[in-house]
Amino acid sequence: MPLTEREAVLVETLRQHARTGEPLVQTSPDGLGYKITKGWDPADLLFHVSLKSLVRESGTGGSDPRRHWVEPGGRWEPILPLPEQTLAQVGVAPLWGRDAAVIDRADGDGQVPWTLPVFDADVRALVGIVRTACMIAISALSGMRHSELVELPADCRQPPQQIRPGRVRHRLKSKL
Repeated sequence: MPLTEREAVLVETLRQHARTGEPLVQTSPDGLGYKITKGWDPADLLFHVSLKSLVRESGTGGSDPRRHWVEPGGRWEPILPLPEQTLAQVGVAPLWGRDAAVIDRADGDGQVPWTLPVFDADVRALVGIVRTACMIAISALSGMRHSELVELPADCRQPPQQIRPGRVRHRLKSKL
């Protein structure tokens, strides 16, 4: 039976992963809990694969990839061996930090990636942590209060003003 256009695009996406060796996107821990509530068997070979990410990557859309991939009689059943074969070949990993630069270890014993791969939720948490750390540092150095900091727009830096030779005043513009 010939593949539909949607199935053919998914097959090509999986083959691209196999050619490049790029791992499939791993389901986050929250996603694994969701899969269990939806009846997934943790022993299923595709349990740790984010099918939603695979569908999004291929551009084929769809609201519930599990229904099409896993259930008997699903529309994509003819390609079911291919995702499992691709998974065996390339594995899974979180999306962010896969290609991290390699740096020297602090103890001088070889090199390691500067970060391990992380999930989307971890990236959002890190952004919040870095933002908070920056606000604390700016507040400590400038004496500004939190309420003053959050009112600064992205283009808050004004051109420096020459007060007298060797003296420059730096100003910020605020929404207040």
